[in-house]
Amino acid sequence: MNTYFKNQLDLSKSLNKVIDDYWKFKVDEEFLEGYISEIAKNNETLLFYKDGGYTSIVKNRVGIKRLRLVSKILHKLDEGGEKIDT
Repeated sequence: MNTYFKNQLDLSKSLNKVIDDYWKFKVDEEFLEGYISEIAKNNETLLFYKDGGYTSIVKNRVGIKRLRLVSKILHKLDEGGEKIDT
């Protein structure tokens, strides 16, 4: 799966797919965490505003339930010593 995206729509579609696959037990938690971590590192300007909040296109396309999961994963990784710049 790609971890660099040209726009917010492609990034949102990828987040939706990987999270939906996780919820359907098609990918494991370790893969999900690693993939979301890479997406956040590689696409910081597409995913986050300068204040750290998610961009409006990502919010609208991904949805609140998926973004809660993304936030939990990034927060967990940040506390675990892997620095996520957001």
